[in-house]
Amino acid sequence: MSKKRCSLTHDEEDKSDTRLLSSYTALIDGLREIATPDDVITNTTGPVTVDDILEATSIRIRKLLALKAHAFLIANDDFEFEIYTCRPKISRGFLARSVESWIDDGLFSWALNQNRAVIQHDQGGGDAHVLHVITTRSRTVGMFVGRIAPDATIDDGILALLSVVLMNCASGLESLELHTALQQHNENLETLIHERTAELEIERDRAERVAAEKSLFLATMSHEIRTPMNGVIGMAQLLKESGLNQEQQGLTNTILQSGQALVHLINDVLDIAKVEAGRLELDLAPFDMVQLFNSVVDLLKPQAAAKGVSISLEFNEHIDRYVIGDAGRIRQVILNLVGNAIKFTPDGVIRVSIDICDQCEGKQFYISIEDNGIGIREENIGRLFNPFEQSDSSISSKHGGTGLGLAICKQLIELMGGDIGVTSEYGRGSTFWLTLALPHSDDSEIAQQGLLSQAEEKQIVGDSTLQGSVLVAEDNEVNQRVISLMLKSLGLSCTVANNGLEVFDHLGDSAYDLILMDCQMPRLDGYQTTKRIRNGGDDFHNIPIIALTANAMESDRKACHAAGMDDFLAKPIDQSKLKQLLEKWLNPRTEQPSSVNADSVRVEGETEPSANDDELIDCTALQSLIDIMEDEFTGLCDIFIQNSKLKMAKLSAAIAAENSAEVVGILHFLKGSCSSVAAVQLTAMVTRIETLAKQGELKEIEQQLPALERCYRNTIDEINRLAACRSGH
Repeated sequence: MSKKRCSLTHDEEDKSDTRLLSSYTALIDGLREIATPDDVITNTTGPVTVDDILEATSIRIRKLLALKAHAFLIANDDFEFEIYTCRPKISRGFLARSVESWIDDGLFSWALNQNRAVIQHDQGGGDAHVLHVITTRSRTVGMFVGRIAPDATIDDGILALLSVVLMNCASGLESLELHTALQQHNENLETLIHERTAELEIERDRAERVAAEKSLFLATMSHEIRTPMNGVIGMAQLLKESGLNQEQQGLTNTILQSGQALVHLINDVLDIAKVEAGRLELDLAPFDMVQLFNSVVDLLKPQAAAKGVSISLEFNEHIDRYVIGDAGRIRQVILNLVGNAIKFTPDGVIRVSIDICDQCEGKQFYISIEDNGIGIREENIGRLFNPFEQSDSSISSKHGGTGLGLAICKQLIELMGGDIGVTSEYGRGSTFWLTLALPHSDDSEIAQQGLLSQAEEKQIVGDSTLQGSVLVAEDNEVNQRVISLMLKSLGLSCTVANNGLEVFDHLGDSAYDLILMDCQMPRLDGYQTTKRIRNGGDDFHNIPIIALTANAMESDRKACHAAGMDDFLAKPIDQSKLKQLLEKWLNPRTEQPSSVNADSVRVEGETEPSANDDELIDCTALQSLIDIMEDEFTGLCDIFIQNSKLKMAKLSAAIAAENSAEVVGILHFLKGSCSSVAAVQLTAMVTRIETLAKQGELKEIEQQLPALERCYRNTIDEINRLAACRSGH
């Protein structure tokens, strides 16, 4: 083909150039129109909406096209298109019918897939329509429909600009949808966070209430068990010194050991509670590791020998003898582990060794207690250190125990930064081991100090003579009698005050060297009495005051210290501990001691036995009471019956009147009276109901009242029977 035949004529070229120039001019004019600032979104008072985006798009399109009417259709979740906005509003119906017809003949679906402007001319010569999909790369948002004059000409450049404007519109609508979804998600997330926070606060409050109730239960249990045990242990100690024959001495020792074991069990429970609550503090001080283990083995050798078991003790010569740690707690752990080895070894050898841990980081002790006893099944080892669990259900019935000892050992060792475990072969024996990092003590005098303290203790116990006058503030008659007899046996004179007000009466009449102050007394309790003494400015405001209480919780100890009491003695009262405190505060050869810090006072003890709660009356405690009261016992029973009947009648009336304060007062009186005559079942029931009264649960008390009255009648019948037997005797 020749160049001449392929070339355009000059006229054709001129026309082509004219059309191209016109298209460029229209495109430039269109760009200038849609770029003017008067079509931007003007909503500055709140978040951008769909209406804002469509209004801005409408302004731009109307600058490009001469529209008679136009509408924006938005697709819903089911991909159905509905007119969202229409200009003018009067054209809405016409455009809706047009869209329906286009859907029916397939034009609408075809236009959705073109991604460009589609011009629909009316075959009858009517207005034409522009259809353009509103879409992004990911999804179709809607459709633009515009009505134009039938003879209107639209340049390709303008249609390209229309595509750009609608693409921006689609992007804006999609961004708005994503922003709205994100905002809704954030709001939902905030709601969930608030709800979860509220739930956690409720759980926290519930946990705090449970912890408070647990502490209250432990305090109540400690108080109610220690109070009657004060009579049991005190009377047993006095009975041992009353010239008994060999058989009677054996019986008395059994009473004393059983009572002390019960106190040790209480101490174990309190130890568990303290460790779990993070309130148990270690008493770190230099001590002699060799001396500690020798004392433990010497203490347990007689018990082992009685079973035909021998105990050997081996030390690595390279270990540090003098270290810093809590000797009392370490002693408690070793006593428990060696005691268990003796218990579960019918005969043979128990080997206690103290070595250096080669596999531990840093310098640590490796302590092991090896026996050739019954051993532990492999499946039971995992729960051996859990509270109230033993390796076998038959263990408790055959060998006794509560399952608390090993749990306490584990918690104490871990509190000291160590580890504890066991290896065992069933039927061949067990090895309990523990590791401890105890820093070396540079105090070379610790051994001498230990020997001196033993000599001093021996001299004090054997030679010291106490002198002085003691005022006993105690409202419980049994405790009054026990403490009075103990003080008299130590060579001290004593006077009894039933409450705080009587304390001041006695202090005004006579001079005293020391006060034993019960914390819970009527009219004026021990705390308020002590505060008044300390703040009174009288001659006796510096008198030593020792707290007496059955509550061994840390909060009670701190309350005693805060009130101004100098020292603390837990009930039931042990005669040797009482003597130790009296020597501390009364012995003229010692310097005036400083007040005890309640934070450092702790309860120590070991493990196991149980008490019989099936009987109405604790016969052992009652016999001690009979021995004390002698001929006055029958009169005491008469007084108890008369007073308790009156209080029971007042209790019903106070409950009916919903007088919580009076109900608490009556129950507190009944609790003390019942405890005084060793009525254990009635005491326990009154104690539980008193706790309910303090919580204001009068309806619950009213439901339990018939059971209380039945227990009271049975107790009175039993007391009358015992009193009659006593009179006949």
